[in-house]
Amino acid sequence: MPNIEVLGIGFTKIKDIRPLAQLKNLESLNLDYNEISDISALSNLSNLQAVSLEHNQLQDVSALAQKAHLTRLFLSNNPNLDINSLKTLALAELTVNESNIQNLNFLKNNPALTSITMSGNRLTSLAGIEAAKNLTSFTAA
Repeated sequence: MPNIEVLGIGFTKIKDIRPLAQLKNLESLNLDYNEISDISALSNLSNLQAVSLEHNQLQDVSALAQKAHLTRLFLSNNPNLDINSLKTLALAELTVNESNIQNLNFLKNNPALTSITMSGNRLTSLAGIEAAKNLTSFTAA
């Protein structure tokens, strides 16, 4: 199993993803519709390019910081999500709908973002959007 590059495990109600830490070749990961709250097992998976963790119980996503190849990230419907700890150099596409995001402070730490979809959040201001120099698409309906 350590040679797996693409993995999808959704709608299973799993909570513990520690065994995934062994999948060093993993490039694409979909763990939507589970009960995951801790993603620290992903911190050493340096080949990740696309990650989808929608409809879970995430709060802290710092395990995804500094991923040199991570370009697509989907985190919608994680009601207590804090994405201010997210710091990436390559992330181009971010979707965080319905996740109670209140500000755009995370933009300064993610300079490559070109597309953000964050509908159904609690934005009170667009302050910080000026940091997104490469942004070509922004949706916050």
